Amino acid sequence: MSAVLFTSSAWAAPAGGAFEQLVDDFVFGTLALSPTTATGVGYHEHHGASLEDTLDDFSPAGIAASRSLVGDIRTRIAHLDGGSLDAEQRADVDIMRDALAATRLELEDIQSYRHIDDLRGAAGQRLIFALCAAVRAGRGKVPAHHQPI
Repeated sequence: MSAVLFTSSAWAAPAGGAFEQLVDDFVFGTLALSPTTATGVGYHEHHGASLEDTLDDFSPAGIAASRSLVGDIRTRIAHLDGGSLDAEQRADVDIMRDALAATRLELEDIQSYRHIDDLRGAAGQRLIFALCAAVRAGRGKVPAHHQPI
């Protein structure tokens, strides 16, 4: 997943489209790190790479990619000329800072990715329950890709 991420471009003042590029890099970079979320909200391709058949990457490389995005965006925000930002842009910066702080808290302190097997088990149990409930309710057949082997 890390090869799919983002590349930093010029980031000094928000002149021209630099601020918009920062926001785009934050939003789409964050989505690319979670392909399951990205495709769920309609973002299916990032920098030419399909997100359709990709799962969230909780490997050391995937976590490093998340840390890299957080660091890059934080650095770029720090280099903004706050005096040249309008009220909406300042609000965007606040939102990005809050989201980056939450991501940093997750990556550095909470580290739920270390317990991903527990999360997958629970998700699998919910999926099985939902499929069984749908079949019992007569709302259709179990899709072929969920049929027993």
